Amino acid sequence: HCIQAGTGLPGDLLAQARPSLDAVGFARLWDALASLSADPEPGLTIGRALSPETFSPPLFAAWCSPDLRTALGRLALFKPLVGPLRLEISEGPKGLEVRLGGEPGVEVPPGYAGAELVFLVNLARLATRHHVVPLEVRGPAGAAGPATEAFLGRAVGEADEATLIFAPEDAVRSFLAANPALFFFVCRRVMPPHVAIEVAQSEGRPRDGRLAAGFHPIVRSRVRPELNLVGFLDLKTDQ
Repeated sequence: HCIQAGTGLPGDLLAQARPSLDAVGFARLWDALASLSADPEPGLTIGRALSPETFSPPLFAAWCSPDLRTALGRLALFKPLVGPLRLEISEGPKGLEVRLGGEPGVEVPPGYAGAELVFLVNLARLATRHHVVPLEVRGPAGAAGPATEAFLGRAVGEADEATLIFAPEDAVRSFLAANPALFFFVCRRVMPPHVAIEVAQSEGRPRDGRLAAGFHPIVRSRVRPELNLVGFLDLKTDQ
């Protein structure tokens, strides 16, 4: 009741079997949780909660990647399963650049952006068993406090969107749990067979716009603007 008070969220939200929110409700819930938490930097705690035992299709797809670049590309493809978010991957002059933002009209709460920064760096470290430190970290005002910056190993510069730049050698650093067969299994759970085969064969990298064009509408047609609060949706293909 404390979380729902003053947020405009349904009174029975957390009592629902599969509670869900639209983008505005998600931002309100995150802000309410942050304001009620005794943790001065809840994004750091949430971002570090990642573990190989966490069950979700997007994380499975990332864990079984051959390297960090591929893992981030796969997460970008699967991001619509989480909510109205986008993860953009590009090769810049300094290295691999990763940006997290909302879809048009959606503003990502700064605390959530900070949690994503921690999550991505933590993924890189756990999957490679190497202390990966990004070359640069940027985010909206309020995204990171001193403890978060200490974890990331960098001061967080101010920017509209959460941004990480990984060194070229870290982008291709091998993941210890690489498993192409498991990635194909995950793809088959959320895509029609012909799309799953193409994505799996391309290693899920976002360089081919046809992959995103063929996959994202499939996911969005199931998720719509709703964000599931009890985990990633158990989506199946229409086949």
